[in-house]
Amino acid sequence: MTLRAPQPRLDRAQPGHVLIVDDDPVFGLLASETLQQAGFVTRLAATAAEALALCGKQKPDLVLLDIELPGANGFDLCVELRALDGFAGVPIVMVTGHDDTASVARAYAVGATDFIHKPVLWPTLPHRVGFILRARDSMFALRSSEQRNRALLQALPDSIAVVGDDGVLLEHLTGSDELQPGNLAGRPLEQILPPTVAQAARACLSSTGKRDPSTHEYAVGKGKERRWFEARLRPQADGLLLIVTRDTTERRLAKARIEYMAFYDVLTKLPNRQLFVRHAAAAFRDAKESGQLIGVLHVDLDRFKRVNDNLGRSVGDALLQAVARRLEDAVATPADAPADSAAGTRTLTRVARLGGDEFVVLLTNLADEEQAVAAAERLARVLGEPYNCDGHRFVVTPSIGIAIYPKDATDVDDLLIKADMAMYQAKDLGRNGHARFGASIAVRSLGRLQLENELQEAFDRGDFRIHYQPKLEVASGAIVGVEALLRWTQERAASCPRTRSFRSQKRPGSSFRSGTGSSDRRAGSFRRGRARASGT
Repeated sequence: MTLRAPQPRLDRAQPGHVLIVDDDPVFGLLASETLQQAGFVTRLAATAAEALALCGKQKPDLVLLDIELPGANGFDLCVELRALDGFAGVPIVMVTGHDDTASVARAYAVGATDFIHKPVLWPTLPHRVGFILRARDSMFALRSSEQRNRALLQALPDSIAVVGDDGVLLEHLTGSDELQPGNLAGRPLEQILPPTVAQAARACLSSTGKRDPSTHEYAVGKGKERRWFEARLRPQADGLLLIVTRDTTERRLAKARIEYMAFYDVLTKLPNRQLFVRHAAAAFRDAKESGQLIGVLHVDLDRFKRVNDNLGRSVGDALLQAVARRLEDAVATPADAPADSAAGTRTLTRVARLGGDEFVVLLTNLADEEQAVAAAERLARVLGEPYNCDGHRFVVTPSIGIAIYPKDATDVDDLLIKADMAMYQAKDLGRNGHARFGASIAVRSLGRLQLENELQEAFDRGDFRIHYQPKLEVASGAIVGVEALLRWTQERAASCPRTRSFRSQKRPGSSFRSGTGSSDRRAGSFRRGRARASGT
């Protein structure tokens, strides 16, 4: 038997399997034929036993269940079907000819999904079944999506709370937040957040408050147990409030570590040049208002390279650390000095390491220059005491250069340069002492630089000439050798003493490159002279 009107096919990726349970063969035939024309796969069962047997072989996608069955009723069979494994989500549609609401209520009570009244309007049956299956598929997809989203949220290092308009948590999802394990749903904001953050959250929920997203940081605990958190408040269009809380302790520690490495010397734990310049600039501004002096002491260790070369860098590093501690103790910061909020250290930098074996000391609130000189003498005595480093005992003396603000310079970089020049003056005077910067030091330094440049240019132009003088044996008067002399032949050389020119060439760090070329020229000259003497 076929129906005259063609039936629409169900728009689903897979054909739905429908189990029709009814003892009326005509109803079963008509229902099966109508659903098959719409693309469904159907099976028929006339009794409860047959229905349970078919379900045991293959789980249907939907069950059309008649209330009246031979020897049983659809209500009891619906309960048995729901008890089967995997049948919790299978739609069960009760087919009834009863008009009383009690049967409908009982059908829903035993777990039915929907109900259809007899007589059935057959053209609408495929649409009704298709709609129920699509609703089931959508419900399954929604549950699956919700489970994935919940698993994703729980995997994130965040604690997520949904807050109602009354300020009570409706839902709480916890990721790896160690502070608030467990579910806090049902608690008010004030029990889970600090007062300031809870107040801001209440303002977001208020109809008169500003409902813009905001971020708040707060700390929990003290000492080593102290942890930092970030709470992001995100008001929703439906009046709810989403609060995302993240533990930012590790991020803050990493940031502090990066800042420390940027502003501090890793070996000695002293501030580096960058931090020293920053804090010295602030001290300069204060000194300009108060009219007091500031002194900078440039400290360099005498012959430190010998320690590294003879005892190894480990001993040299230990020595630098010992020097840093002595400098800190000798120039102690007052106990009431404020602390730096970023690094937790002294705001006013008194001692810093510029690099290598060079240190710098900042002296503030000086009444006169003699205080800076007295401080340099005290540092020289302290640093000149014997050191015990890795089983070695030795003495290392300092050379200290002194420069004063605002007499010698009015900015930090210039004052550091002047202190460095004074330090080299102390080394030229014999080391293990100090020197004040003065105009004469600047003139000598600039003159030395100019002389080095002129020497280099003269060598590049070929202004030097090699002269030879014999070496005589006093007893016999015989020539036993010769000396090669490198002479500057231009007019500029007349105003430059020979000893000064020689010291300029030998000064550490000089870029004068006369050695290799002169040696080659002398060697070639000797070879030519020897060839002439031998007649070859």
